Amino acid sequence: MSGADSYTVIMFRRIIIKMYRNVDKRNMKKIVAALISLLVVFALAGCGNKDKEAAKDKSDNKSGGGIFQSMKTTDLDGKSVDSSVFKKNRLTVVNVWNTGCAPCVAEMPELQKISEKYKGKKVGVMGIMHDTADNNTSKDVLKKVRGVLKKAGAKYRQLVISEKMNEAEELTSISALPATFFVDSEGKIIEKVLGSHDYADWASKIEEALKKVKYNEEIGRASCRERV
Repeated sequence: MSGADSYTVIMFRRIIIKMYRNVDKRNMKKIVAALISLLVVFALAGCGNKDKEAAKDKSDNKSGGGIFQSMKTTDLDGKSVDSSVFKKNRLTVVNVWNTGCAPCVAEMPELQKISEKYKGKKVGVMGIMHDTADNNTSKDVLKKVRGVLKKAGAKYRQLVISEKMNEAEELTSISALPATFFVDSEGKIIEKVLGSHDYADWASKIEEALKKVKYNEEIGRASCRERV
């Protein structure tokens, strides 16, 4: 029982005792029944508030950390990569793919075009190699990945799935590949996109995502001005 619940019970007890001393005993049963009903209402309201607070905490925890906000991994060349990589662009298209996924490989040339055409708008593209899940970074796996990338003409950066990333809900909840995340400069996920797409589809989705980023940036600037 929380402090607030204990306080409510104590107050009701005091009210009942006081009324018992001053009220006709014949009406006491009706009064006690009414008070018990009120106590039940207060208890249910308290439970409702607790549920809302628990839901809020869960939501805050889900959005507060995030796989990309705390990311630490390496790329295909063994270079260290962390969440600061997202600060280079207003939006980063993070594509999760696998060498055995035909739609994943088929859309790589389209994503390469996106990385080239949208560079001026500060939009970047990165891949996450699903083959490297569960610490599977053997020479054979990486060789296969490089072969697929070379054949597809995909030159954008490829990330290994680190141990921590391997346990992240954003990746473990993926039911099919490819899966793509639109990530802002702070590492926050703006949108998740499932399935493969051609250049026109990606361009349209990116333009919409940039509108969301712009809106969030304006809200952020407004908040800063209010604090000042």
